[in-house]
Amino acid sequence: MNKKIKFNDDAVMFAEESTRSSVIHAEAIPWRVMIVDDDPAVHEVTLLALADVIFNERPIQFISAYSAADAKIKLNQHDDIALIFLDVVMETDDAGLKLAEYIRYELDNKLVRIVLRTGQPGQAPEHKIIVNYDINDYKEKTELSAGKLFTALVAGLRGYESMKTIDASRKGLREIINTSVDFFLLSNQRGFARGVLNQLSAFIQSNPGALLVRQNKVEGVAVSYQQQNWKIFSGSSKFDNDVDKDLANVLPGIAIKKIDKAIKTKKHFFIEDGYLVTYFEDHVGNRNALIFEGVHKLSELEHDLIRLFTNNISVCFENIHLVQELDDSQKEIIYLLGTAIEKEVGNHVKRVAEVSYFLAHKLGLSEKDALIVKQASPLHDLGKIGIPHHILNKPGKHDSEEQEVMRSHVMIGYNMLKQSKRDVLQAAAVIALTHHERWDGKGYPDGKKAEQIHLYGRITMVADVTDALLSKRVYKEAWSMSKTLKYVREHSGTEFDPKIATIFIENIDEIKAIRDLSPD
Repeated sequence: MNKKIKFNDDAVMFAEESTRSSVIHAEAIPWRVMIVDDDPAVHEVTLLALADVIFNERPIQFISAYSAADAKIKLNQHDDIALIFLDVVMETDDAGLKLAEYIRYELDNKLVRIVLRTGQPGQAPEHKIIVNYDINDYKEKTELSAGKLFTALVAGLRGYESMKTIDASRKGLREIINTSVDFFLLSNQRGFARGVLNQLSAFIQSNPGALLVRQNKVEGVAVSYQQQNWKIFSGSSKFDNDVDKDLANVLPGIAIKKIDKAIKTKKHFFIEDGYLVTYFEDHVGNRNALIFEGVHKLSELEHDLIRLFTNNISVCFENIHLVQELDDSQKEIIYLLGTAIEKEVGNHVKRVAEVSYFLAHKLGLSEKDALIVKQASPLHDLGKIGIPHHILNKPGKHDSEEQEVMRSHVMIGYNMLKQSKRDVLQAAAVIALTHHERWDGKGYPDGKKAEQIHLYGRITMVADVTDALLSKRVYKEAWSMSKTLKYVREHSGTEFDPKIATIFIENIDEIKAIRDLSPD
């Protein structure tokens, strides 16, 4: 009966032909072994001796090259060749040695194991070549029996696997160390989770994709397992666009069963059917599971590093949650302060913030800068806290003296905010000072014009003036949208930055939708 040689690290066994499918994973990537020799008979003998070998549940794929030049082409086509049986004498007496030099130094491939073979014992390379080119073995063809070929193959594959493990572990450690600071700087848990998935996927070489699924803690509500609403919290690779979707609409049944197993048993770590699953609960009380596709086996070092990393994810989530809570509290205080100053004008400051954020994005500002504008703009009229009530809320037109008092609010607000070292409050100081400057230089307090006016002030001015026109005030009725648009067109290039005015007009439907979310 035909038998297949199965080599599983430290033991050689023979498996019946009919059992081969149970020995090798369906998705198992074969070990690629190259035979470089100008003698076709050498290829035939090597294939005959080794074709049926299975090492660590993976078959062998042989790639034949009949010259050093042919080998170079195939080496550039395959970057995952584990072992090369390399003839020394081919086109030239040192063609094999030149090829080894090419592999190590031009391709910079330090992982592939090289076994030199020669039919001419007198052509043995010098010791320095063995060392410099990292030659892993040297054999005369006459001594390569089937048993010795098998031994050389296994030794080479084991050496390659060890080198790959060390290399992946080194790269993984470097990535984890280099990105750990970035993780802690991320302002939201989804961003952090995406970073975790990307880095761990690269570390364990899970190319198809990875997911973090979560059930948020619901206070005081008892929910049976079947009723639990598990959602995709974050994804990488092919799952990038599946956030907040139900698991059943994204993953096959076999994958959902693996997640169910992790959640029900709260088993921390297991690999089954090509899926790596880890389970953890964070300190806020949320239950989470990480799942990676295309993983069949991990080294002990990879296993320990992933376990350590996932053990600390919950702490990171808690820290990010606390940072978000602090950040949200600061934003809420700013909104409350801005609303208290202009309590007669409803949700004016909220709408100004949202429209300013929208305009900032349309102008091409980064997300960070757009958020700063959004968070700072509610304090544009902070200085009104120093304006007497009878002037601030006068129903009629201000006289010249009252106008001067009203205009002083920009300096009052600026002086209150300028001492802060916080980016948002520094931006708020700039906005407070400049949001009444005009493009034509006829504004106040400094009569700056065009791009002399800080961009934050120009953005907030458009958002502030248009919202005031569209809203009812003690001294006026609300304008219609058409009347407001006409005003913006007529004052583009005089009162307003023409570029921002154009963006406002061209995106009026989106801006109207923003306003409708926060009516007075």
